[in-house]
Amino acid sequence: STELSSAIKAFAAGEASLLKQMVAGFQRAVVLIFSARLQAEILQHFKDSDNTDAGFDLAAEEQTLADLSRSCDANACAALAKAEQMARALAGDCSSIRRAMLGLDSIRVMGRVESGRLGAAGAHLAATIDQLDLRHSAIIKRLEMIMELSATIDAGVRRIRALYDPKALRGTVISG
Repeated sequence: STELSSAIKAFAAGEASLLKQMVAGFQRAVVLIFSARLQAEILQHFKDSDNTDAGFDLAAEEQTLADLSRSCDANACAALAKAEQMARALAGDCSSIRRAMLGLDSIRVMGRVESGRLGAAGAHLAATIDQLDLRHSAIIKRLEMIMELSATIDAGVRRIRALYDPKALRGTVISG
């Protein structure tokens, strides 16, 4: 129980926790998607503008903007894929913790039965089982919170993935 509780704390808290990494990855993906959308708008604005008197090589400038736009799209897609990967890892870790909790439940039930069978001699065992019950309750609360956050983030990443199509952004304008 103590080891499982420590694993959950390391999983959910601290600078290197998967939750913090996933949130950072998700935030990075969102910023990069907006950057890609902005770059697509800049490229389209450049194409639509009359730059004949600009005094620079229009074709080279357009190519540079197009290359930058593709780079932004690639970075956004990669960051989104990483956020999706972290969401799947979080769901997998939650499943592992759930399996460990089932094992802990079995131990607690067998301990209660054994404690009852021993009568007064099982008082120390009953006290230990009571501590397990407390730890179990704390772990369940944390696991439920993590699972809720995981589901929320996974749904958000899937929604962004469904809405984000770099090719569809060409020629669109970001509204304020």
